[in-house]
Amino acid sequence: EILKLEGNLGIPRQKRAILATPILIPENQRPPFPRLVGKVIRSEGTEGVKFRLSGRGVDQDPKGIFRINEMNGDVSVTRTLDREAIANYELEVEVVDMNGKTVDGPVRLDVSVIDQNDNRPMFKEGPYVGHVMEGSATGTTVMRMAAFDADDASTDNALLRYNILRQTPTKPSPNMFYIDPEKGDIVTVVSPALLDRETMESPKYELVIEAKDMGGMDVGLTGTATATILIDDKNDHPPEFTKKEFQATVKEGVTGVIVNLTVGDRDDPATGAWRAVYSIINGNPGQSFEIHTNPQTNEGMLSVVKPLDYEISAFHTLLIKVENEDPLIPDIAYGPSSTATVQITVEDVNEGPMFHPNPMAVTKQENIPVGSMVLTLNATDPDTLQHQTIR
Repeated sequence: EILKLEGNLGIPRQKRAILATPILIPENQRPPFPRLVGKVIRSEGTEGVKFRLSGRGVDQDPKGIFRINEMNGDVSVTRTLDREAIANYELEVEVVDMNGKTVDGPVRLDVSVIDQNDNRPMFKEGPYVGHVMEGSATGTTVMRMAAFDADDASTDNALLRYNILRQTPTKPSPNMFYIDPEKGDIVTVVSPALLDRETMESPKYELVIEAKDMGGMDVGLTGTATATILIDDKNDHPPEFTKKEFQATVKEGVTGVIVNLTVGDRDDPATGAWRAVYSIINGNPGQSFEIHTNPQTNEGMLSVVKPLDYEISAFHTLLIKVENEDPLIPDIAYGPSSTATVQITVEDVNEGPMFHPNPMAVTKQENIPVGSMVLTLNATDPDTLQHQTIR
């Protein structure tokens, strides 16, 4: 800067000797190069001096992008620029004498690269998976889709709008979901009754989502991604026995599984809303029976855990109840089909007679006559319901 005296009062005032107006250059320009993009002016003229340019893009990496005409201050670009790589360059320009000594400056020369819409929106965070509970209210938010655009965020080149291009499957409605065009939030738009997992063709929906820049205008560039939405099950169907009465036969004295009880449940398999829990609610005062769930088949495995005695009871009737691991939703209750009867027949096994008492001790004098009575044996047969002779 130089000092000038101006006006009648001789008031000192600073005046800039170098005028370096900011330069704007569109990205993606095509050859030929070099291309004139700006001019630096020295107020005191250029006789006996020259311009010198420095900074990133000149003598610092990436080198050689800009250059200046030493004599007249014309600034040129030598190649195509990419705003997404470098959006701004801060250069310095100074005036030096023929020996290279600085006369004026340095002053800052700003170069800004003007964005062009040369980047498509991209979905970078996939896979995109959302969950929504069956029967959810209309307008329930499922998930959010977010795309990225490398163009200038302050321009329409990166202003994105979202749209659903396709839904698979298309039943029970081709428009099960809606996406907020600005936020990317996906919400349900059908009634809760249509979000019934058990009546759907598939509990999995795939949406092809489009993001378009330029605010969604026809000239905008697009990118797509697939959003997978899973309809989660809730326990809205109680388990039901496949029949009201089951039969079983077991030999007395034997333990182990005697019958498998089968149930049906319309809820999602392998979930707490489907897995069955069995209990004996009547007919088991001696705790001779137990029931457990087969984890693979969901059947109830009824077992004898204490040997049964035909002579005490030849028949047993059990009342079995089935429930789910997870509680039912409030407006659903277990009904009559969630209980069943098991009729158990005990088969008799021929048991040997038993002596009373056993063992028995006998004491006699020596030399008693042959044929003398030594002992009277008493034996009984536990099979009291059979007519048998003890010999």
